[in-house]
Order: sequence, then C-alpha cells, then structure tokens
Amino acid sequence: MMAIMQFAMLATITILGAVAAVAFNWLLLQIAFQLMQPATARYPAMRNGVARRPVELARAYARRR
Repeated sequence: MMAIMQFAMLATITILGAVAAVAFNWLLLQIAFQLMQPATARYPAMRNGVARRPVELARAYARRR
C-alpha cells in the first residue's frame, strides 16, 4: 500500500513539474516575442536608392547593348 502511494505521489509530482516547465517555457517565449516586436516596428523598411540600385544597373546595362 505504501509503495503504491509513493508511486502515485512521484507520478503526480512529475506531471506537475512537467506542466510547470511547459508553462515557464511558454512564458519565456511570449516575453521573447514581446521584446522582438519593438525592434521590427522601430525601423521601417528601407525605401531608399540602395534597394532600387540593382534595377537601375540592369536598365543602364540594357541601354548600352
């Protein structure tokens, strides 16, 4: 009887520990996403000449041929 009770307690503690680990991991993942969000929102997508340069080079090369 005592062995069954100890096994049940061990199983219960193991399940509670696994649930706590999953909850903590989910919490850390949510915090990581919250910390990453301002980094992408702070800097808008670059729309300057660097992004268009390959297109301009292709047009200039095509005119010479």
